[in-house]
Amino acid sequence: MQKRGQVSTFVIVGLVILLLFGAVYFVISSTSPETDAEISTAPIQSFIQDCLDTTFKKAIAVTSSQGGYNHPPKPYFTFYFTKIPYYYDKEPLPLPTLSITEEEISEYVLNNIDFCLKDLQQFGKNVTIGPNKIKTTISPAKTTLDMHLPVTIESKKSKVEINEFSTTKTVQLGQAIALANDIIEEQNSFPNDIVTSTLVDLGEEHDVYIDLLHIDNTVIYSLIYANEEYYNDEYYFAFAIQYDWIK
Repeated sequence: MQKRGQVSTFVIVGLVILLLFGAVYFVISSTSPETDAEISTAPIQSFIQDCLDTTFKKAIAVTSSQGGYNHPPKPYFTFYFTKIPYYYDKEPLPLPTLSITEEEISEYVLNNIDFCLKDLQQFGKNVTIGPNKIKTTISPAKTTLDMHLPVTIESKKSKVEINEFSTTKTVQLGQAIALANDIIEEQNSFPNDIVTSTLVDLGEEHDVYIDLLHIDNTVIYSLIYANEEYYNDEYYFAFAIQYDWIK
């Protein structure tokens, strides 16, 4: 009887130890980050999208403050850290087309988005990025950027690829470029005068405030639109005109 009791005790202890090992293995398996039967791409996609949104918004602001350029051609007027291109100096100068400004925005994003993408490694997985391709499209009331960015996410057992990202800003960039062309066309009829009545009419017609900053013979034109996405709820587009007032 005593031997049977000892055997039963050993069996019970063995079962308990076995169950404990099983429970520990289950807990470790369920919490280990490397079991990944399937990699979750959502946090990485969200990170890249936020990075793209922020860089794209800044690209629009920078190019708009510089007359539609990331790198304005000469002649331009340097105002603090901004290079504002002349659109008129005794005669009309080449203005940026929509396609030129689209390329300038794409160039800005391409050159600056890596500053935040470098932080992708914080996700603790092996993340590699291929060369990206960017296309910007400007319409009157919005601007869209599409980015093809090959992103590969690898762990011990899985590999996932994501490629396509897109963002759109409701911004009057297309309207501003068209309005600037209208102002320069009218300016050509009065080369050395500010066409005040035309500016008032255009401002009322397009719901835009046109601000003029006089610096000697240079006047900086700022087309200011109400826009909640930008600083002080205002979006602005700037260019310069050179007059021949002061000899």
